[in-house]
Order: sequence, then C-alpha cells, then structure tokens
Amino acid sequence: TNGSRPAAPKPRSTAPADAPPPRAPTLDDARAAADRGDLRRALELVGEVRAAGDRSVEIMVLKGSIHLALGEEQHAETALRQAVYLDPFHVEALLQLAALAERRGDAGIALRYRQRAAAGGRR
Repeated sequence: TNGSRPAAPKPRSTAPADAPPPRAPTLDDARAAADRGDLRRALELVGEVRAAGDRSVEIMVLKGSIHLALGEEQHAETALRQAVYLDPFHVEALLQLAALAERRGDAGIALRYRQRAAAGGRR
C-alpha cells in the first residue's frame, strides 16, 4: 500500500432520478401562507417570488398587507407606495395607505388616498 485511504463513497440522492426539480413559489403560495396566519413564511415566499422576477402590483400589495398585519407599518407603507407607483388607482393599496396616514394623524393625506381609491373604483 502507498498509505492513501480509499475514497469515501459518494452520498446517494434520496430523490428519484426522474423527479422534477422543486417548483418555485408563486404569489398564490404566499397568499395561502398568509391566509393560514403563517405571516413570516408568507413574507419569505413573497421575497422568493420577487427574487424570481415578479414585480407586480399584486405582490407588492400582499407584501404591504403582511407587514401591516405584523405591525411593521413603515415596511407596509413602503410596499404599498410601490404598489401605487405601479398602479396609481389600486383601491386596496390606497385604502391601506389611507388607514396608515390616518393612524399617524395625517387626515389630509388620508383623504387624498381615499379620493383616489374612489376614483379607481369607478375606472
């Protein structure tokens, strides 16, 4: 012998050779997690969906809603403003922004958001 050890066996995969690759999470997966009350997991899924390229108004509204439910108002407002940037008359985002503005005492801003939401609902 030359003093070298035999190579360790390679670990076997437990997945069948013909198994499909894991499916990327979707907006619906994130919504389902949020609906179950698993808000942290929902936020992780939102991040994965966004990392995969989804920059839709729907993903931003969901992100804002989740942050709002977690009491993270600043993060919620940022996400909801991004949603309104994508769709200036998105009713749900505008109404959530109005509620946030009202909570911090900005009645005038809250009123403007509500007026835009009303206009968006008539489009």
